[in-house]
Amino acid sequence: MPVSANFVVKEIGTLKNNLGRFVFCRKIKEEDSPLPSLPRDEWQKVAVRALGREIFVNVQANTSVRQLTANQLIANRPPLASILPYVDEKKGCGVALHSGMLPYEFFNLFQMAGERFQKDLKQYCSSVFLLPYIVDQNGDHVSGFEVSMAKTNLREKLKFMSLTDPAFSNDINTAIFLNTRDLMGKQYDGEEMLLHFCWLVGHTKLSIIMSNQGIRESQLGDPARDYFSSWYRRQVLLPVLSASSMQNSAFRENNQRAMDVIDNELATQVKSVSRAELTILASIMKG
Repeated sequence: MPVSANFVVKEIGTLKNNLGRFVFCRKIKEEDSPLPSLPRDEWQKVAVRALGREIFVNVQANTSVRQLTANQLIANRPPLASILPYVDEKKGCGVALHSGMLPYEFFNLFQMAGERFQKDLKQYCSSVFLLPYIVDQNGDHVSGFEVSMAKTNLREKLKFMSLTDPAFSNDINTAIFLNTRDLMGKQYDGEEMLLHFCWLVGHTKLSIIMSNQGIRESQLGDPARDYFSSWYRRQVLLPVLSASSMQNSAFRENNQRAMDVIDNELATQVKSVSRAELTILASIMKG
């Protein structure tokens, strides 16, 4: 039975211009101050578009339409390149994606990494927001964040989204927000965004585990949590790069170089983690 996917975009509301210590605004010109002088509540809100899809099934020359569910084949997931044009910096408009609409590249990486990571993706990523720009409260560029990193309260989280689809706000604690542009305002390439996304899934996982196990933030500082996120990203990438090297020896050198960069980063980060923090993380890493 011939099947084809049709992707549709619709406006679904707005996000407030800030969440905790993160601010969503257009890129500021170099001659301007790091952040506008207007109070935060007077900054422009971020409009949100949702990328949805329908699946068309051809049945004996008659075409029926039904909504595509989240467990469809990888081939029915949109590539990142087809989504990014809907992120409009000039209009201050981002794109919201349910977990079932994750870009092909994001979903496929976790599929290739193995069942354990497929379960993580389902549990720790309910949605992804691709935004035209993200800075922190000092005006410094941010590549992305998950909600616990905003250091905010429940009231602020509840007021953050004004969207027609309640599923996004209902699962805000496992929402991931990605900046689509780098420090210079240039659009990230797919590989960079994929690495940021993978890191943030790890950060979300740790945040949820800490909440479930009653681990206080004072017990695991930001350096420790960042170290875990980098370690988690390595765990996802390792089986994928290993399989790639085995299938094609031409990739072996580049893949090993990539792993060396990751290992060097981890070796630097672990120096900022205390022995007590490492003990807590060790038990989580075994899980």
